[in-house]
Amino acid sequence: MAWENMPQPQAITMNLMLRPFARYADFKGRARRLEYFMFGLFQLIVYIVLIVFLMLSVTSGKIGTAAVGGLISTVGIFAFAAACIIPNYALVFRRLHDSGRSGWWILLLAPCVLSVFSSWEGVMLLAQSARYQGAPDPAALGHLMRGSMWGFVGTITQIVLFVFMCWPGNRGANRFGDDPKNPGPDISVFSDDRSAANTARIDDAIARAKAESDAARPPHKPIFDFGPGSSGPMINTYGRDAAPEPERPAPPAWQAPAYDPGIRPSKPFGKR
Repeated sequence: MAWENMPQPQAITMNLMLRPFARYADFKGRARRLEYFMFGLFQLIVYIVLIVFLMLSVTSGKIGTAAVGGLISTVGIFAFAAACIIPNYALVFRRLHDSGRSGWWILLLAPCVLSVFSSWEGVMLLAQSARYQGAPDPAALGHLMRGSMWGFVGTITQIVLFVFMCWPGNRGANRFGDDPKNPGPDISVFSDDRSAANTARIDDAIARAKAESDAARPPHKPIFDFGPGSSGPMINTYGRDAAPEPERPAPPAWQAPAYDPGIRPSKPFGKR
């Protein structure tokens, strides 16, 4: 493949950053680790920009600018967070599928949700009891304790889920789809599929790979040439063609010697 036809790194980065929005509610298939981290980086950049805009608006010293800027930033933060809820969960599903796990492992986030609701209920009861009774309600303290307990459990389960997100995906296709990192036929020798169709697919993939390799390989230029008519090796330095050998004159034809009658043949072996 020519260099100009290859995808550039900038295009790959932007594609991975925005791909979860293109697959907004797609809970099927698989996703790469790079897609997961690039989408997280994209969200972090957006939040940083909105928070910086909010701080600049508030510290501008003008009431109108602070009010408008604060409203825009706050609405933008909540709107962006709401828009990213479904893509985040869908991306977690696809990351779990990439390592061969079921998407129901996302229930590891349940303790975090229970912690939020329990703590919120405890805070509301505590505020009501402090306003109307003047003393903290024991039920509110119980809710807060349960919220803390669920929060501790949720921290552990979040660490486990993050490890699953960082876990390398299965090589080749699995039961959830093709490999997103290396799409194409799976020619792994560790595959359990020994059917005739899979064997033919593997042979076809190997043949196509060899054909592409032979087509991309430059023509062979020998360094030493021991061809006929050469008295020694012709060194082809650095792959450059050596100078052609000059033509040599053909040797004269063989002629029989002239007969000399003065030459007598030697005596034969035997009796003398």
